Amino acid sequence: MPWLLKHVDKILVLLFALIIIGVPLLLDPNPDQLWQTTLLSSLLVVLIYLLFISQVKKWERAIREQAVQEIRRMLRDVVNNKLSVIMINASLAQAISDEDARKLRSVMDTVQTISDDLENLSTDSLDLWHKKYGNQR
Repeated sequence: MPWLLKHVDKILVLLFALIIIGVPLLLDPNPDQLWQTTLLSSLLVVLIYLLFISQVKKWERAIREQAVQEIRRMLRDVVNNKLSVIMINASLAQAISDEDARKLRSVMDTVQTISDDLENLSTDSLDLWHKKYGNQR
């Protein structure tokens, strides 16, 4: 099966060429109408190709979504554990000034924002990120 997936494009091109050439010769060997049969077999090939590509895209999207969900679960677990430690340490501060209290609220708000961002990871958010930042490295 891996060999088939690796060479599916070459196999499809060969199959489509055989359909485009073979079907008209098998169905209508009359040279006067050969172009019409060739046209119809070409349209059949295009239809098969479009159906195949749409199915491949569905499979690809499902696999990608599953991978993103697994990554999101892993990140949520790791990051939320670390964020919990930060929140516990920040909340243990005793008798803090107004300025420190403001900073503490800011830290807690940031922790919540990070946690919310992790919850909202999806293939759609990944696509938006790619559109916004492109391939910057």
